[in-house]
Amino acid sequence: MQHASTTSIRRRSFAAGLMAALGLACGNCVPIGDKDGSCEPGERCVCSGIGNCTYDCNGSGCHFVCDGIGNCDLTCDEGDCTARFEGKGNGSLSCAGGGCMVYSVGTGNRSLDCPGDYCSMRCSGTGNCELTGCSEYCEFHCRELGNCSQTCTDDTCITDGL
Repeated sequence: MQHASTTSIRRRSFAAGLMAALGLACGNCVPIGDKDGSCEPGERCVCSGIGNCTYDCNGSGCHFVCDGIGNCDLTCDEGDCTARFEGKGNGSLSCAGGGCMVYSVGTGNRSLDCPGDYCSMRCSGTGNCELTGCSEYCEFHCRELGNCSQTCTDDTCITDGL
């Protein structure tokens, strides 16, 4: 009987030690799974880890960062948002209110739809970059290793590196 209880205690101790070790080892584990949510004005919303993210700005002036592996689908209806695409995957920002900025230094396809005008897009990663919907006062700087395209033909628009 003594042997059975000693073996049981050893197994429980081993299991507890293993769980503790896994918990410590996963202190820097990468989050896995899709994220959907909203971002408050002035708030920095980050999409990292493995999975797709869909974020909406509840007002204007949100700051989005996508630095994981997966796609980011961002919406800023009231404008003045920033998005930084640093990860691997596709990224898009829809900016109906205008005044948004996108920085792309990662890999994948990036797009900024800006029917509200006054937007800026800077691409220096690998993949494709596209600025659409903007008809005036937009800037598009492209140093991508892929394709770059924009639709603004007004004299107020600035394009560089196409």
